[in-house]
Amino acid sequence: MMDAPFNPNLIGGRVARDGELPFSVFIQNCSASLVGPEVILTAGHCRGNNESVSFNFDGQRREGRCRRHPQFTENRNDFLNNDFSLCVFSPRIDRVVFADLSPVSVGSNDRVTLQGFGQNRLGTLQVGEARVDQINNKDIQVRSNVKLGGGDSGGGLLLGEPDLVNGPFQIIGVNSRVETNGTTSFFNRVNLQRSQDF
Repeated sequence: MMDAPFNPNLIGGRVARDGELPFSVFIQNCSASLVGPEVILTAGHCRGNNESVSFNFDGQRREGRCRRHPQFTENRNDFLNNDFSLCVFSPRIDRVVFADLSPVSVGSNDRVTLQGFGQNRLGTLQVGEARVDQINNKDIQVRSNVKLGGGDSGGGLLLGEPDLVNGPFQIIGVNSRVETNGTTSFFNRVNLQRSQDF
């Protein structure tokens, strides 16, 4: 459980303490999650097909290539649908608590944990908690003082309030976008069949 007060500007979270959210990585202006020894998950709008990715972890540089979800769309009518990219990197990482992609369904008012490396401190991991506002056929929506900012895209929306050091970390959505000048953050759902098939 989180006991630290949150101020209202991920925007609205707190800086993560050393050792918290060990699966989280920063990839050139976006957030990502280690979901295996050689795989990270991020937003499709952060990394496209065959785009390179690099990040530092445990003092060592990791590099790889990404693959965007084949049904990713970015247009006015269906803005950022299937907003996922998987990136395979080397050298592999073995000693960390990875995040799991959760097939669990969530409902309105369920507790969630937001995290990312964005505003107001780009490159610094921040964390905050909120409740699900509503769910549609592609997104989990969270309306809260804790919201996404630039650089948070690609991070994982976590189910509940996990132990931030040991987990388990269940990703139920990927940080996708925030309502302009609003308080609603949108997370593409990972429990949809088209997401799981990816």
